[in-house]
Amino acid sequence: MSGTITVDGSGFVHNTGAVNESIDGNKTLTGNTTFTGTVAANNATTTGTSTTISTGNGLTSGQALNVNTGSSTFSTGNTQDNANASRGFFYGGAANSYAGANTFSSTGNFTGTLVALTADQTTAGTVLGISAQSLTSGKAIDVSLGTLYSGTSDSVAGYSVGAVNVRAQSFTGNILNVEAHGAGGASANLANFTSTQLAGNVTNVTGNSLTTGTAVNVSATGASFSGKAVSVTLGNNTGTAFYVNTGATYTGNLVQLQVNAVDKLKVDASGNTTLGGTLTVRGASITGPSAGAFAIDNGNASAINLGNNSGAAPINIGTANAGAVSIGRAATTTVVNGPLSILGAAVTGPTSGTFSIDNGNASAINIGNASGAAPINIGTANAGQISIGRSTQATVVNSTLQSVGDLTVGSPVKLTITAATGDVAGNGLGTFGGGLANQIRLSGSATTAPVVLSALGSDTNIGITLTPKGTGRVAVSANGLDVTGTLTATSTISNTAGGISITGASTIAGTLSSLTGLTSSGTITFSGLGAGVVLSSATGVLSSSAGTAGQVLTSNGAGNAPTFQAIVGTASNVVILTTGATSYTKSAGTLAILIECVGGGGGGGGAQGNATPSASAGGGGGSGAYSVAYLSPVVGPYTVSIGAAGAGGNGTSGGAGGATTFGTSPNFNCNANGGSGGLNMALGTTVTYQAGGAGGTVTACTPACLMQSTGGPGEYAVRASGSISVAGSGGNSHLGGGGYLAGTGAGGAGTFGGGGGGANSNTTANNVGGAGGAGVIRITEYK
Repeated sequence: MSGTITVDGSGFVHNTGAVNESIDGNKTLTGNTTFTGTVAANNATTTGTSTTISTGNGLTSGQALNVNTGSSTFSTGNTQDNANASRGFFYGGAANSYAGANTFSSTGNFTGTLVALTADQTTAGTVLGISAQSLTSGKAIDVSLGTLYSGTSDSVAGYSVGAVNVRAQSFTGNILNVEAHGAGGASANLANFTSTQLAGNVTNVTGNSLTTGTAVNVSATGASFSGKAVSVTLGNNTGTAFYVNTGATYTGNLVQLQVNAVDKLKVDASGNTTLGGTLTVRGASITGPSAGAFAIDNGNASAINLGNNSGAAPINIGTANAGAVSIGRAATTTVVNGPLSILGAAVTGPTSGTFSIDNGNASAINIGNASGAAPINIGTANAGQISIGRSTQATVVNSTLQSVGDLTVGSPVKLTITAATGDVAGNGLGTFGGGLANQIRLSGSATTAPVVLSALGSDTNIGITLTPKGTGRVAVSANGLDVTGTLTATSTISNTAGGISITGASTIAGTLSSLTGLTSSGTITFSGLGAGVVLSSATGVLSSSAGTAGQVLTSNGAGNAPTFQAIVGTASNVVILTTGATSYTKSAGTLAILIECVGGGGGGGGAQGNATPSASAGGGGGSGAYSVAYLSPVVGPYTVSIGAAGAGGNGTSGGAGGATTFGTSPNFNCNANGGSGGLNMALGTTVTYQAGGAGGTVTACTPACLMQSTGGPGEYAVRASGSISVAGSGGNSHLGGGGYLAGTGAGGAGTFGGGGGGANSNTTANNVGGAGGAGVIRITEYK
């Protein structure tokens, strides 16, 4: 031992060299103590404790025992080294040879616990922690058992036992948790159970107390999962891949497979199987029960289809040794949707009563043969009268009907076709084209009346067309053709004699060409022309033209047809719109208008009352802006707004004039903003001046105005001393003048958008600036 050693009782310090010493009695070591070499603690007691390490109750972040092998590359307990003496019996070593860097061993047949980790009071700590960050092919935990381990039941009632035993009482978390968050290889297993046993269970899950839980749960909900959630591989044996057994009173499902919570395969306790998709049977047959009826039924009112994928193979119902084959039920109609082939020589009806072959709908019943050349015989040699059809139903013959003898229709006979001559004699009307909506009828007549060829059918108006073949023509051989009504020709009406006489009122709706002269004693009406003037093109084609209201017919020179054109107008009327006007309607015959808009003038600035020797004067108001617009054609009526006059200031600055507009907001045809009011001057005696109001601004018109300009500004007011001051005059507009003041007093008013004149002090009371002139619109009408 090296370091300081204190021996209670004697105080001796012993040599720490290579000297073997035995020290009897209890020894206490304090301070930091280092042991080198091998340290052994031997205690022959049978009930005591060989070595105790106690930290008391104050340990927080330290360690009670720390065994550190550093970076040693020891091979103690290497189970993969066949020459390693400490590899243990399971890997070929001797019994009791398994050792490691820390070894707890016993050679006795004990019934206790070799290593116990007890922490009954902890709730969130780790009782046994194993960290092996770089482990790749070794073992984090290695348990080796002998050849006849037989632990199954424990001495504690209700518990089983195993070589690795994990137990818990009531729990809500995981008792055994094995998980990996890295990517695994194709042959990787998170948990691997391998056994060479011949009987028993490789994996046993017991949950006999479960009520609504799941005994085994497999989840593989990854978006790219394409493997197998559960895979079972069997060898060449006769076992069972999946075996389910229940108690006698079990009523749940044996198998239930769902896709998105919808059953696709379900087998209940009674063996009833629900299949959510198509059942494909690769075997040769489906065999029913050994006793009782075998039924294939649909769960709804839809049909049950028996068929095959090839489409050409036959469908056989009944085997070679089957007895009677019954299709359908006595009280239910049996429907055959496809052709029914009978390979026997005859179809025999009942021994008594009527035998019927009927169609279930309004379609035809076809009786024929496959060869096509053999005759079809209705009635046998000993048959009595043969009736085809029913008295109230039509009998349809879709092909040629051949009668060797005469063919008669009706009783008594109404129509006779004589076989020897082909003559047709009938007592009724001859109607042809009965399969179409419209038909033609040939009717006989009484004495002296002509026979009639007439049209009939569902249309209101039905014509009759005679169509010859090739270049053949329709001819009336004698006496002439009488036409009552209109004679319409889509081609040429000619007369080789050189002329056609049309007597009475006649209408020609098509093209009348190749005329050398047209003479009429009455009115000639051309249906292709409308009201207006008849014009002729260079090729002689007639047309009509009426133009539009206000246009005149204007010549376009020799060789060109005249056209209707707008009149080139001249100014013929002027309209002035002032305050109060809200709309404009053109006067009759107006083709275009020129619009002039002036905004309202700003009021003149007021002068404050004279407090001698002080003086005050106001600047003149600015005039309204000016815009000019042109409109053609003129529709109207149009909305107008006349800009208000700016009020003169009463010892204060003047008010701004209003905007004048023509048209509908926001796309005004003409607009002009009002001028600003003149500013007022504070009383004083010093030399100074005060600005007049700015002229009105311009805003774009729709369409663009021809001309726009801002209004004129008001003049400045000037003070030379406490007794001498001059007021500013109002700005002039394009259509009006600004207000003016000579001397002292109230300012003069502006006219037609002119600015009001400024006031000048002459009394102790305030002097009011002149009002601006209201806006104005001047409209020149062209007709």
